[in-house]
Amino acid sequence: MFFLTLNLKQRKNMKQATEFARILSSFLNNYLPAEKGVSTNTVKSYSYTFILLIRYMQEVKKVSLDRLSFKHFKRVLIADFLDWLQKERKCSDVTRNQRLAAICCFIKYAELMAPDHLYDCQQIRSIPVKKTESRPIDYLTIEGVKFLLQQPDVNKAKELRDLALLSLMYESAARVQEIIDLTPASLFIQNKPYRVLLYGKGKKYRSVPLPDKEAVLLRNYMTPNELLNRENLQKPLFSNYQGQKMTRNGVNNIL
Repeated sequence: MFFLTLNLKQRKNMKQATEFARILSSFLNNYLPAEKGVSTNTVKSYSYTFILLIRYMQEVKKVSLDRLSFKHFKRVLIADFLDWLQKERKCSDVTRNQRLAAICCFIKYAELMAPDHLYDCQQIRSIPVKKTESRPIDYLTIEGVKFLLQQPDVNKAKELRDLALLSLMYESAARVQEIIDLTPASLFIQNKPYRVLLYGKGKKYRSVPLPDKEAVLLRNYMTPNELLNRENLQKPLFSNYQGQKMTRNGVNNIL
């Protein structure tokens, strides 16, 4: 009888853990990108929140991944996790609020998929965000920008690419992801008015005019790389040494 009871408990725990894994996978892989239509970066950010939460459960609460289930999701645990982020990982209030927002978004989805956990879900969603200070954004002066753009050696192919990338970021005020997603087809620099078509946050396009000097610089970069050729119009505008689209870290390294 004891072994039968133990077996039934193990099966129940496995079922609960499987339910949590199934709903979390559906949330990240289907609901966010397909139904909610959020960007790839948002999905990555939400995924990283749960990577941290799983790490917290394993390292602090000693709950292994295969045992993690909705029974662990209580208001006090999530509050402790947020405190752990700030005390142990030195996260700011802004980052803490972002992690909470990701968890609450998942919890709202879980309420529909597993309504038997509704009470605990509502308790978690009652955790307040922390007030944050509005700080002025740091920026480069005009002299600072000029100095930055004087650094690449235009006689070197790689540094000509770097100059074209940095100057286009400045002239268009494009986000990093918008820049690395560009293809030659996104640029209109053969005939006036010169412009670049950016696709960014909110899945929206915006057309940004470019000055003559920027169009010349881009043509000087694109011509030797055959990026103005019809067959290359869908290739990455700025690629790494492997010919692949640059990453955010790659742009950070250039800066």
